[in-house]
Amino acid sequence: MNYSVGTSQKSFMPVLSIPYGNSVCAVDEPSNIVDLTGVGGGGFPDVAQCAMQCTVYDCSGFNLKEKKRKCELYSHNPTRFALVDGCAYGQVSRTASIPVTLYVR
Repeated sequence: MNYSVGTSQKSFMPVLSIPYGNSVCAVDEPSNIVDLTGVGGGGFPDVAQCAMQCTVYDCSGFNLKEKKRKCELYSHNPTRFALVDGCAYGQVSRTASIPVTLYVR
């Protein structure tokens, strides 16, 4: 997914998903945690909200804890990952090779 803020653009890509609800997530200590229940969402899905928060905090990746509606933001590249139920990791790149448009109903 691509997201633009002002003159900067970042690309957000899920790194790996495993079926049946388990996904690979970073287990390093996050640089920042954002509670999505307190963020005005404008109808965007939580993963898009985490991506937007990542532009605010200039992070390199994020975990989305879906059940808790929390974004764990990483200003560094995490080195430890594990299968975590209800969690998804997205890696951030400043250059996008394939632009993707997200349509929200």
